[in-house]
Amino acid sequence: MANPSLQIGNSNWAIKEDNLLGYSTAGTKFLPQPITMTRASAGTRVNPQGLIETVELLGSELVVNGDFATRSNWTMLRADYDVTTNPNKATITNSSVNGYIYNTVGMPTVIGRSYNVKVNYYGTLSTILGTNPVVKYDNVGGGGSVYGSRTITSAAADELIDFNFVATTTVFWVSLFSPTNADIHVWGNVSVKESTKNNLARVDYDGTASSLLVEPERTNLIPYSEAFNSWLAKDYVTVAENTSETTSPSGNNTASKITINSVSTIRRLYEVVTTSSGSDYTFTLYAKKGTTDYIRFYLNSNMFDVSFDLTNGTKTVTLGSGSIEAVGNDWYRLQATGTSSLTSEVPQIQLSNSASVSDYLYIWGAQLEEGSYPTSYIPTDGGTVTRVQDQYSKTGISNLIGQTEGTMYCEVGVISGYDTNNLILTLSNGTNQNQIYINRSNGKLEFFISNSLVYLAPSILTNGIHKLALAYKQNDFAVSIDGVIAYTDTNGNVPTCNKINVGSHYNGNLPYNDRINDVKIYKTRLTNPELIALTT
Repeated sequence: MANPSLQIGNSNWAIKEDNLLGYSTAGTKFLPQPITMTRASAGTRVNPQGLIETVELLGSELVVNGDFATRSNWTMLRADYDVTTNPNKATITNSSVNGYIYNTVGMPTVIGRSYNVKVNYYGTLSTILGTNPVVKYDNVGGGGSVYGSRTITSAAADELIDFNFVATTTVFWVSLFSPTNADIHVWGNVSVKESTKNNLARVDYDGTASSLLVEPERTNLIPYSEAFNSWLAKDYVTVAENTSETTSPSGNNTASKITINSVSTIRRLYEVVTTSSGSDYTFTLYAKKGTTDYIRFYLNSNMFDVSFDLTNGTKTVTLGSGSIEAVGNDWYRLQATGTSSLTSEVPQIQLSNSASVSDYLYIWGAQLEEGSYPTSYIPTDGGTVTRVQDQYSKTGISNLIGQTEGTMYCEVGVISGYDTNNLILTLSNGTNQNQIYINRSNGKLEFFISNSLVYLAPSILTNGIHKLALAYKQNDFAVSIDGVIAYTDTNGNVPTCNKINVGSHYNGNLPYNDRINDVKIYKTRLTNPELIALTT
């Protein structure tokens, strides 16, 4: 079998801003073929450790002596510090209210770019905690507050302060505040790096394979996806955010503990969101059992009513549809879907009405999105957040696409029942007149060559991974699905193509909504036995 002229994936992933690695081989030479990636927003994935994270590329370190190897590069105001009591840490002692130290080396920033700040807080040595310590970032050098601040939320040791901000000036400084007189606080590992989250490909891991995550645009309508104390109402439950009793699916102490505090038969949290009557919506939440293991998703408008058993990993659907998926460390992602009949909905998280007072469980990552299926987690903190569609394309590659004959292949994840017309892979010249594509349509596969439809109508897809190939040559076409020649045709012409779109149509429309493991393009029409071997 000939080598592919272009390959994407097959466990060989590399990303940078605006690009995904595609490649070809010439003998023993590896030839990069970067694929343009666009998504004007951040996006999350499941990393190799099985944790949910926002995909982010960090630049070089901007802080000088952020590890406090010496006493240099930091200035004191109403405070002193040493680096010997706790090596490679700053032990700061206040001499007055709002004592602090600040880094004297101004860090260059680019207006409009995002920057990531990380600081370790190792706790207090004071007998009086006083006001919680603060990390400030400003454009003055100790004392300004143009950018803002982050407050240490607890006195516990080893708390990581991790946040991003967008630069509004070209230079800024970091200050470490201890607001109360005579306090002694310990800090370390001060880091500032430029952060890139937009236009980054998402390589997702499911424990067995790595895949390119391709999704349409979606908006999380829940304004506080993790801050459940900020929801509209809590009836007969209390919420303890950022509990240290368990780690969330992100690997951090960001989960909330929900505790029943009344004998009432209605123990719930709820929020109000704006919806469109007649549209489908999907509600998801990560949950983990505590002393109670029952949770229910419910809407008064008869949109959905689904109950979940967090011990056995089962669901009971009374209305709408639902699913429950184990995601590790006894966490489940719970899902309910239904059709709204109102312009405003009230999604509810209900606990068992038979559980005892003081019984509890854990929740994290609430999401309500318009659509008949769930997509990856979209974090929010005070308002709705939109994750833009993932788009992958490469133009000007007529030399990599067979113009008189060729083969296109992909290995993809499929979940039945998803939207109509999701383009998996498209070759074209940017027009309807010249295109070759593989499409998922109403749970079936559609193979299209220009204006001559090569279509396997009975091919109803089942959930899971599928290997698909389309071979083309003048009056000689074949389709292979999972090791079987499913269709042949002896009548048709070959279009002229110079562009590839992965996970969309030639114009970026009709986006796919699943995982793509591998893409191969060949400049020859592989034989039918080769197609069978390739897709087996």
